[in-house]
Amino acid sequence: MGKLLCADLYRLWKVTGVRICMIVNVLFAAATILGTSLFTKVFLVAGEIFTPMSGIATMTQSLGWSSMLAIFSTVAVTLFASSGFAARTAKYPVTKGFSRLDIYFSGLTASSLFSVLMLLLYVGIATLTATLLWGFGTFTLDQLTGSLAAIFVQGCLHIALAALTYMVTMLLKNVGGALACNLLILTVFAGVICNLMNRLADGFDSNLYWILNNMMFLTNAMPSMVDLSRGLLVSAGFFTVSTLIGCCCFLRYEFK
Repeated sequence: MGKLLCADLYRLWKVTGVRICMIVNVLFAAATILGTSLFTKVFLVAGEIFTPMSGIATMTQSLGWSSMLAIFSTVAVTLFASSGFAARTAKYPVTKGFSRLDIYFSGLTASSLFSVLMLLLYVGIATLTATLLWGFGTFTLDQLTGSLAAIFVQGCLHIALAALTYMVTMLLKNVGGALACNLLILTVFAGVICNLMNRLADGFDSNLYWILNNMMFLTNAMPSMVDLSRGLLVSAGFFTVSTLIGCCCFLRYEFK
């Protein structure tokens, strides 16, 4: 498993699209803060009043752009997971005697680690840029622990999204189809399915149990225990179901 993971991490880094997504992620994080700074200066001249920004405040407020971060990570994981099938090298670990479960979990682990790295890079660059512009600011222990708890649960949600993306890609194997399907799930399918479930089940709000929506609930320094707990449950549910489906299908796949 260790050798497989090292090989997958190396293969992940060698995919050009993955490195591009990482660079775009970093640039986007800095651009959002610089854009916010310019926006506030323009409106301050016009006499508007804004709450002072700071590095500690930006640590969680920057996660309001989680949907864009999710798109970057989804594209990168899709390109990585499909690269073995595109290059016809996906069967090599099987021919060398590695179990299919080890192969699947190795790729899933690499994808999950990359998604968490993307999150930490985004938060780190946004916080650093805001600190350089406005200072880190003062904070209480509750604000610091709340921010770290929100980022931790966000990380779990990004791992769950990576598991879902990896599962879809391993099922479809074709980079074009997998990329289109994964992006549609993020942007269209989830909303349609959630609205349909809400219509069928009166009084049940399925929007509370979609990954992206839970990311948006965790964008302040003092998240509620309800939001934190639900985020953990949603991430655990999506990760478990996606992994089980992906493993079962990969075990039955016949390499050509």
